[in-house]
Amino acid sequence: MSEGHLLDSLAAKLVKHPKRIVFPEGTNAKVVRAASRYAQMRMGPVVLLGQPDLIRRQAKTQKVDLNRVMLLDPVEGQDRQMFKDFLRSEAGGSKLKLSQIDDTLSDPIVYGTLMLR
Repeated sequence: MSEGHLLDSLAAKLVKHPKRIVFPEGTNAKVVRAASRYAQMRMGPVVLLGQPDLIRRQAKTQKVDLNRVMLLDPVEGQDRQMFKDFLRSEAGGSKLKLSQIDDTLSDPIVYGTLMLR
């Protein structure tokens, strides 16, 4: 199966059964383009993590539309408290200082992973 056929097949399945995707590298040019395309093809909800103003600037530079893409800053995310509580309740989490948990949640990869659980 060729790469193009594989991607077309995957896209067709996702349109029928959309899946949310979270991109932790929200200011990366390739990631911004991929997120825009995923959203335009309506394969599922898209979240870009990072500072929204920097992501918008990157999108403008790349000339891509982010109207269907959710921009979320892990430093100020709406689920941050819930994730803090989760991390504190996990094995060994109660030994962590709040500042350590805050630092951990500021990492877009950690925040994105917690969004998918």
